[in-house]
Amino acid sequence: MVTTQPRKILIVDDEPLIREILRFALQFEGHEVLEAESGHRAFELLQSQAVDLVLSDIRMPNGDGIELLANIRAQDAVTPPVVFMTGFSDLSRENAISKGASELIYKPFELDQLLKIITSFLK
Repeated sequence: MVTTQPRKILIVDDEPLIREILRFALQFEGHEVLEAESGHRAFELLQSQAVDLVLSDIRMPNGDGIELLANIRAQDAVTPPVVFMTGFSDLSRENAISKGASELIYKPFELDQLLKIITSFLK
């Protein structure tokens, strides 16, 4: 069931299975999905593709989520919401938001909860 108009979402995670699950769920909701396995690759994609939301892991080789967020924010005043996902508790929600993230979700996450959060940022 599509809950909002289709949007373009970039999934950034070094775990292929996480990207696949999220891609499937978001495409089922009617969204177009781009994928990147690192922060550096995601930033390269963002140079040529406008997206409505970035869903990014924090800890990844070849450019982590914090670095990606800093690069996105430095590039343009109009930036998409960035929702962080992490399996580690070394970054609090308040700290993530103070760095410019829109939200922080801890892994393992409830897919329905994550989809609700994404939908709220896409409205």
